[in-house]
This record gives sequence, structure tokens and C-alpha cells, in this order.
Amino acid sequence: VTLSAIDCDLLGSQVCGLDAGQSPIDSNPDTVYTSNNSGHTVANGEYVPDVDVKDLSKLKQVIQGICNAVDTTSARNSYEDEDTIGMSIKSMSLYAKYRMDDELLFNQYVYALYDDVDKTDGSFMFDGRPATEYAHTIASDAFDAEIINTGCLAVKVLHVWMWIVHKLQLAVQQCDEGVPENYGAIDEAATLWESGLLFQMAENLGPRFGHQQMNGMTYLNRQIIDRLNSAQVYHQDKANSCQSKNALGGLRVIVKEIVSYMTAVLIQKLIVAMVDYPNSSSTQEDMVELMSFAVLPRIMGCGHEELYYDLYEKLATRSFDKSSIPFATTAIHSHLNCLGLSCDDIGTVSGPVLYPVCSDNFDIAGYVPVNPIATNTIAKLDLDAAAINQMIQLEKYDIATNIYLEGHNYYDYDKEDIGFVSLRRM
Repeated sequence: VTLSAIDCDLLGSQVCGLDAGQSPIDSNPDTVYTSNNSGHTVANGEYVPDVDVKDLSKLKQVIQGICNAVDTTSARNSYEDEDTIGMSIKSMSLYAKYRMDDELLFNQYVYALYDDVDKTDGSFMFDGRPATEYAHTIASDAFDAEIINTGCLAVKVLHVWMWIVHKLQLAVQQCDEGVPENYGAIDEAATLWESGLLFQMAENLGPRFGHQQMNGMTYLNRQIIDRLNSAQVYHQDKANSCQSKNALGGLRVIVKEIVSYMTAVLIQKLIVAMVDYPNSSSTQEDMVELMSFAVLPRIMGCGHEELYYDLYEKLATRSFDKSSIPFATTAIHSHLNCLGLSCDDIGTVSGPVLYPVCSDNFDIAGYVPVNPIATNTIAKLDLDAAAINQMIQLEKYDIATNIYLEGHNYYDYDKEDIGFVSLRRM
């Protein structure tokens, strides 16, 4: 196919364009892993994988090759051709439309970012290319404009970030399948967080937001790594955890919390992009636009589409002005509860530009609940309704049906035997 110059997209094959055989990053619920016999660790030794992830850890060198490239040609070559981990970073985006086709968060990003519909086949488009390839489109545009630092950041916050989410969802699937030899996706997620240089990003950002070190790492990394270790326990206790009655619900909660804290790192990076430059510049516009692509789809996922488009116009169209900072930060702060976060999880950035102080707000239409945490948890059923509506518009009916039947946002912490509460059960 490649030698014949046939476009893989026309074939719709899940393996077209990839090397033959199982690549380290391309696991599935049936993958049988090899054990970690080398003593390889992740996150300064805080996470010890059960399975062999040494090849996947080489992603760090690939990304460094992009970020430290002497010119955009070298950066693009590393991005498109370097397949040390089994596929190129470019392929991580192109392949996502097959691998993540049934995953909610990936499709919510597609829903948020698409800006046109192909009249020939009804497919969704973003910047003239398939919306399912949004990560590649954004990175490729950066390389076309010869902006290496933007392309470097894009592969971390778009390509790798979403693959970690994918691995976390795969870990839930593997737990549901209940075949111990197939457990390993949680180790891959932990490895990608480090080898994708997102762990280091969180370490660099934490002090800027007043986050102190917690037992050897900054606050957000501590929350993420501790939960990755907790998730790993579900797979290590092969006789009980993934076989127990409430295991799947508990693992789903941990995964949702990890994704929330991963989102907090993106929010910090967006805020820094807005406040870090003394005067507006093209560099700042590029960084704000990129981080808006990474963060704003989470706002759309909260169901506030009008606000999303307002923020998109101010931040993601290369027309950013510092006068937008108060509005943008207030809007983001007001959605932290929806994203499973609090003001303390983000912190307050130090820098030359002041912006409104974050204040956790659990009011509902002016009503102050007696038990705000419990009340807002129940209110998150609205997020299920918003997600169902978005997936129906994308014609992702299986995802919509699963949310309706199984629930996605409301977990009853007080009644763990109930677990996730769905709209159907209401």
C-alpha cells in the first residue's frame, strides 16, 4: 500500500501505515505482555511497572529530538519518521481515529474542534483535514510555520496526553475482561506520563502556582502517581480486585480522577501562556492558541457551548489580547467543579499579570446547598446528558447508549455498592 502511494485513509484499515507486528504502544484488551524483569521504574522510582515498558520509555528521546532539533526539517522528520516506540508520533494521531473510535473524551475533542463538514461524505473536518486527526493538524501547522517550540509542546499536550487517556480507558477494559495475562495498560499510561515529558512539565509548573513538593514531587504529579499506583493494585491482586463486585466502578473513579489532574496540568500551562509575556506577541498567540486547543474542549464537555465558542474566539484564533485574561481565567475557574477539580488543585500563578482570584463555587442557580459536594455530584448527571447529546450529533450512538445505561459522571461515594448512577437508573 505504501509503495503504491495509496492513501491509508481511503482503506479505513486499523493497521494501514503501521509496521507489521505488535508495536509497544498499540496494545488492546487481548494483548499478552512480558514481565518487567529489568527493574525499570517510572517517576523517580515511585511507580514500578509489572510489565516491560522499556521500549515505550524511549518516547522521551523521540520528543527531545523534536524539541531540540536544529531546524524544522529535522523536527518534522523526527515527528513523522522516528518509530522507536513502534509507531511515529504522527501516527499516534492518525491511528487514534481507529483506536479511540469508541472513547468519549477523544470524541468530545473532535466534537469541540470540528469547524466544517465534508459535503461529499458528511465527515467532520478541522482546519481542512479530518477532525479526528486534530492533533496532527495542529502539530503539522506548527512545523509548516517553522515554529519548533509550538510543535514540541503540541506532541506532549495533544498526542501523548490523549494516548494516556486511551491507556487508562484500556486498563478499565482489561480489568473488565478479567484475564491477568492481559493486564498492562495502566503501566503504559504511567510510562507515557513520564516519557511524554508531561511529568516534567508538571514539575516545572507546580512551583509557579504555589504548589510545594510532596514526598519528592510536585502536588499534581503526586496526585497522579498515587492514583496510578492505586489503579495498578486492581491488576496486581489478580485473584480478587478485578474479579470483585465493585472493582470496575472503583477503577473507573480512579481513572476519572487521574484525567482530572492531568487536565489541571494543561490548565496551568494555558494560564502561564497567557500571563508569561510582558507584551502580546506572535509567540504568545501561538502558545495560547495551542493550549486553548488542549483545554477548551474540556469546557465544551461541560455542556457550555456558548461560553466555549466565546473563549475559542478570544484565545484560539491567534488574536489573543491580555485584556481577555480576567474573562478567560474566571471562566476556567468556574468550570473546575465540572472537571473534578478545585481552586487548590490549580493554585495561583506568580507573574507580572494579575488575574481574578479563584474561588470554589458550588452554588446552583443561586442556591447554596447544605452539602455542596454531595449535591454537585448528583448535579453531574447533567454532564451525562450533555455528553449523550454531543455523541448523538457525532453519530457515536454506542458511546451515547453506554453513558445512558452505565453512567459516567455521577458516582455515589456514600453507597459504593451502587457505584456509578446512570440516567437509566434514575
